[in-house]
Amino acid sequence: MSHYDQFINALHQFPSKTWINKYFDLQRRLFEELSLSNDDPRLAMSLPSGNKMPVNLGQRYILQPFTKHRIGCIVPADFEEEAIGGKCNFVFTRNRVADAKWIVLPFDTGNTLPNIAWNACLLCCEDILQQSRRSGYRKYHVPLLYDFTMENAVRHEVLSEVRIEE
Repeated sequence: MSHYDQFINALHQFPSKTWINKYFDLQRRLFEELSLSNDDPRLAMSLPSGNKMPVNLGQRYILQPFTKHRIGCIVPADFEEEAIGGKCNFVFTRNRVADAKWIVLPFDTGNTLPNIAWNACLLCCEDILQQSRRSGYRKYHVPLLYDFTMENAVRHEVLSEVRIEE
C-alpha cells in the first residue's frame, strides 16, 4: 500500500473533515511557530501501523491526533493536565529525571486547544529543537503529511477522497 493510500485510510478514523482541518491547522501553527520545514532532519512525520500519525522532534513525540475527539501533545513534567481535562500517558526523562510528559486531552470541533496547553507544548518543542540534531524516526518521514499540513491545495485534494462527514 502506498503512503497516499495509507494516509487516506488513516484519515477515515476521525469524526469529520472539519475536525481534521482543525487538527492540521493546529499542527501548521506549531510548525510555523517553530520554523520547521519538510527537510528539517529533526522532524519526522510517519504513518506506522494502526493508522497512527505521530509527529516527532528529535526522539520525542510532540503531537498526534487520536480518535474520539482527542489529541496527544508533549508538555513540561510539572504541567497539570487535569486542569484542562487531560490525562498523562507517560513521562519523558533525560538523565533519569522527568522533564516532560505525553498527555492526551479533548479536542472537540467547537473548542480550541487551551492557551496553557499550547504554550506548554511550544515550550517543550523549542527545548527539543535546541538539543536535537536529527530525529531517529527521520527514515520513516512521509513528506506528504507535511505537505497536507502546510499546503491548502494538497489538503483539499486529499480530503476530496475521504468519505466522512464535512
